[in-house]
Amino acid sequence: MELKTKARVLIVDDHPLVCKAVSQLLNRQSDLTCCGMVPSATDAISAVLKNHPNLVLLDLKLKDGDGIKLIGPLLQAVPNLKVLVLSQFNDVAFVDGSLKAGACGYITKQETAREILAAVRTVLAGKIYLNHKISTSLLNNLEVLQPPTVNGCTQLTKRETQVLQLIGVGMKTRNVATKLNLSVKTIETYREHLKRKLNLKNSTELTHFAICWMERRS
Repeated sequence: MELKTKARVLIVDDHPLVCKAVSQLLNRQSDLTCCGMVPSATDAISAVLKNHPNLVLLDLKLKDGDGIKLIGPLLQAVPNLKVLVLSQFNDVAFVDGSLKAGACGYITKQETAREILAAVRTVLAGKIYLNHKISTSLLNNLEVLQPPTVNGCTQLTKRETQVLQLIGVGMKTRNVATKLNLSVKTIETYREHLKRKLNLKNSTELTHFAICWMERRS
């Protein structure tokens, strides 16, 4: 019987107790393993190159630097690397800065083990992860935006723009439906319209487009 390859996770955090707890959590999973732990930005790049992780769990406040500023160099060193921020801060500015720098998700250390594992698996699957609390915080800071243009022409309706905006702050289809008081099926139809009008191949491309569009407007 062929053994399933486990996804490798590197922890970059200068809190020993956090590192120990998270590494033990990861190593108890059948599909995940902690491939290393480093406490500083200085050690992070060499650890990524040495340990070949699929994902980096990154704290924002390191003893020798700013975690947000480390995201770019990490992705330059390993372009296919996924970065998930695991931080004590639940501030919209930190979330926004992390996503702009290239992180694929943001979760706070106050979340449950189950939520942390869900975040890790979501990001490893190529999706963006923001929990409900963070999504709501971002949503509350939004302004009404004009729809994006393709080839200089505005193609989206007001409702399609609203759906795109909510996707861009990390909301899932069901949450978008609840927010707009529409059915899940209707939101799925709007998602298909968005992919067609914006020339996007799949849901992952739609999510990335929405997030990048939101970042450009902030």
